Amino acid sequence: MTMDCPAPVCSGESEAAEAKKIQILHLEDDPRDRELVRALLTKAGFGCRFGYAQTWAEFMDALSAETWDVILANYALPAFDGCAALDIARKVAPHVPFLFLSAVQGEEVAVETVKRGATDYVVKQRMERLVPAVRRALVEAEAKRRFQQVEEKLNSTEQRFRLLIESIREYAIFM
Repeated sequence: MTMDCPAPVCSGESEAAEAKKIQILHLEDDPRDRELVRALLTKAGFGCRFGYAQTWAEFMDALSAETWDVILANYALPAFDGCAALDIARKVAPHVPFLFLSAVQGEEVAVETVKRGATDYVVKQRMERLVPAVRRALVEAEAKRRFQQVEEKLNSTEQRFRLLIESIREYAIFM
């Protein structure tokens, strides 16, 4: 895995600004596509920090070394299959949105990847869809995270309430 350091990070941004950056793991073998993705997201106002991988080993290293907000993956790589990356990501980082960016066209391919757990599928010939797809993926991931927090709090409250009721019953029986 290689980490990319965009100009704002290298120019001495504060730690708070750095912490707000979106962590993107990009599984891509073409440097031009990497730069296009970076340019599109930067132009849209995203502050991003990229990690890049091209092989299975680099992808595994990246998943274990960092916490990612989004994974972008080419569907067809010479050294690694995008669907295999999706399967790994669903096991290792199931909460992280996974978007395919690919020149492989076909509605069947897109539908199959979404059925397997991908958040979205953007065809490289229609890269104008990338920014809205990333925005939607981040919003959905945040909504799921908040829902999970609320659910955990509700379960905790329910457990405390049950203990209280059981304690009251035991006290009432004892009296």
